This record gives sequence, structure tokens and C-alpha cells, in this order.
Amino acid sequence: MITENVVSVMIPSLRYARLDMGLAQPNILAILMALFCALIVTLLLIIRFNRPRKMYLAFGRRSRTIRGDSQDGKPEESEASPNHVLQRLREQPHLSGEMYSAQLQEYFLIKLLQGELGRSAIAEKIKQAGVSDWTQLAVIVFQTDGLEQTRYEPVDEDIILFAMHNIISEVIPDSRRLRPVLLNRGVAVLAGAPSQEEQAFAAQVLEEAKAVQQAVKQYLGLSVSAGVSRVFQEMKDGAVAYRGAITALEYRIRCGGGVVLRIEDMEESSGGQPIYPKHLEVELLEAVQSADQERSEGVLSEFMTSVTAGQGGSYRDCQLFLLKLLISLMDLAGGYGTGHLLPKESALLERFFSFRSAVEMEQWLKAEMISPLVRYRAQQEANQDHLLSDQIKKLIHENYHTELTLEACAASLNFNPDYLRQVFRKQTGETFSDYLARYRLKMAKQMLRETDMKITEIAQRLGYNNAQNFIRYFRKMEGITPGQYREQRHLSS
Repeated sequence: MITENVVSVMIPSLRYARLDMGLAQPNILAILMALFCALIVTLLLIIRFNRPRKMYLAFGRRSRTIRGDSQDGKPEESEASPNHVLQRLREQPHLSGEMYSAQLQEYFLIKLLQGELGRSAIAEKIKQAGVSDWTQLAVIVFQTDGLEQTRYEPVDEDIILFAMHNIISEVIPDSRRLRPVLLNRGVAVLAGAPSQEEQAFAAQVLEEAKAVQQAVKQYLGLSVSAGVSRVFQEMKDGAVAYRGAITALEYRIRCGGGVVLRIEDMEESSGGQPIYPKHLEVELLEAVQSADQERSEGVLSEFMTSVTAGQGGSYRDCQLFLLKLLISLMDLAGGYGTGHLLPKESALLERFFSFRSAVEMEQWLKAEMISPLVRYRAQQEANQDHLLSDQIKKLIHENYHTELTLEACAASLNFNPDYLRQVFRKQTGETFSDYLARYRLKMAKQMLRETDMKITEIAQRLGYNNAQNFIRYFRKMEGITPGQYREQRHLSS
């Protein structure tokens, strides 16, 4: 039998209630029922939050397949490769007619854009794809402009490409394209139309590319650029058109991100022979050597503007100029023996060629090249300046009794006098002349206290040609004459 005391321990809120067995039992049942309900709710919440994670993991597995990674870390054949698509078709004979046609289009387009189909194979495939009546064709390649300063991380790139694939499928009508495919960190689309003027077709392709760009911005919050090939009439030219679209995208290094670039426009604008801005390179290296971060960043921005927007030339000229600057910075780091401060050369070059815009590259150069070198130079200068200042002080302490000058110190140390003047002022907070005079005054006091030398002898010992000049300076600094100072010290002792 459950006593009142036991029940009051189990249910503190009823501590002062009068309970008998008939009243206590229903309350215990209520507690058990509440615990059971709580358990059910907990299980539902676990299922609710675990489902999105499973969906994300499913996307991750598909992404790893695209990259060629397996669960055990061994490379697998990419799902975007023709052989993998063909294998899927062979292994899934139960696919519906619509899905089978879509897989065939994907397989056909990948091989076409990679230049792996001959004329006879192309003729057969376009009949199967139902596009044999297309007379105007163009290739569009979409790529993100980078994930920096977005809510995404690099590991999300493949999932983003799948999302872009779906958006493209929704925006561009099925009748005007084959199934989009994922190639080279982008989404490629073969657009086509029967019986349409070339100029009107090109304009429509451009509008569709812009519509996809806007939709990706709206739904994914990402900046995307598109490269558009020349209009062509025969499928056999698909691989050439694809390379043209990729080349158009390379001009983002000059035009920035969030753009739709036609290869013919880019080639027309790249006329003329560009000139490498050597003077800006020299100025940038000087700013780095001077440990001037603000000036270094300003000159780098000026260099980037000059190379990417200030003159003509192809994107390859632009890339070559930026590579030349990178090598100059690497040489500068090597000259300082600071290679350990920077990533390995192979990693630097790999990162360099991965950039899709000048803005990305400029930010990277500032963070990974300029800032480490400037910090090192600042520390190096601080150490060197401190050492120089100490050496100048030592010369003063050893030669204060001579007609010592800053120029004499500079000659002894093999440095420019103006540079030493600046360094000494920066390190000590006073000029060379003031420090020398103050040290001579210190030694004069020591002689007045510890020796019986005459005032004229002390003046000569300190390098004064005229004892009156010494007396005048001493009175100016101490408020009394050297003789009065000696008398006071003798009386105090």
C-alpha cells in the first residue's frame, strides 16, 4: 500500500494533499501516460529532423559519384561520363520511355560536346533524340562565379550544379534544348530550333541564358555567368561550339561575374596588343618591401584594373600578365627566404588557375601573398631598425668626445644618412643631434661629480672648441652653470 508520505515524495505538488490509495493510483497512471506521450513526440522529432539529413546524404553520395569518389575513398567513374550513363541504361531496362529518352540525350550530348562522335553516329543519335529538324544550334555553359561570401561551402558545389540543372530545365522549354549535362564544374546546354532566322535565334538564346541567370540568383542566391557559343548549323560542330562557350566564360577575368558572354563579342573586344604595366609591378614590389599594407593594396587594385579593364587583349593576355605578377611576388618571397610563409608553388599555381573573376583573384593575392609578405617585412624592418639604432648609439658612446656627425655614422655603417636619420628618430623618439648632446651632458655631469678636471678641460673632452658654448648649453639644460652643479654635488655629499 502506497502511503501518503511516499506519494508526497513522488509528486511534490501534492505534498500537502490528503491521498489515499484510490486517489494515488490514477495520478501514477497519469504520469506514465505523460511519459509515454513525451516518448512518442521525441521519436517523431527525431524522424522529422533526420529525414532532411538523409536527403542531404543522398545528394552527397550522388555528388561524390560525380566527383569520382567512393565511400571507401577509391575513385569511381564519374556519373557525368558517357560510359557511366551507358552503364545505367544497360542496368535499368525497366526505365519508362520518357526517362530512357532523357538518359539517351544525356549520353549523346556528353559525347558530342567532348568530340567523341563521328558523322554517322551523330546522324543516328539526332534522329533518336528527335531533333533532326533543328537548323540553328548553340551551346550555353553556366558556371557559378564562386562561393566566397555566400552561405555555401565548397563541398556544396555539386549539389548546386544539380539545382542549376533543374532550374535550366524549367526555364528553357524542352522543345528548345536537349537535356542539360554536368561538365567541367558547369552545366552545359545544347539549344536548338527549326526554321528560325540566325539572328533571332541568337537573340532568343541570349534571353534564355539571362533568364536562367536571374532564376539562379532568385532561388539559390548565387551569381552565375554564362558563356554562349557562336550559332552553328551542324551537330558535328558541337565540340567546337562547347570550347567556344568555355572560352567566353574565361573572359570573366576581365568582365567580372554575373554576366552572359558571347564568344564573338569577346573576341571582337580583344583586339590590339596589350602592354604589361611594369611600372605598377615595380611600385607594388616597392610598397611590399616598405611594409606598407595600404599602399600595397592600392597599387594592386590599380594593377588589376589596368590589366583586366584598362586595355585590350584576350583573356589569355590578362591571365598571362597576372601570372607574371604572381611569379614576381613569389621571387620576392624567395629572395627574403620566406617561402615557408606562403603555400607551395604547385598549390599557388593550381589555385591561380581556378579563379573565375578578377575580384576573386585580387582578394586572394591580398590575403595569401601581399599580407604575409608585408607582415614579414614589417617585422624584419623593426628588427633591423632596432639593430641600426643600437649601433648608432654605440658609435655615440664611443666617440662622443669627437666631432661626431650622422654622416660619419652612416659612412661607418654603410647606410644612407637620410635613412639612418629616419630610423634613429623612429626608434629613439629624438634626433641624432639631440641624443648626442644629451649623452655629452650626461658624461659632463659624471666628470663634474667624479673628477677634479677644470671646466675648460671637460669642455674640450666633450668636443667643444669653446668652453663658453659648453657652459651656455649646460645652463640652458640644467638651469645652473657647471661650477654651481659641482658645488651642489660636493655639498650634498
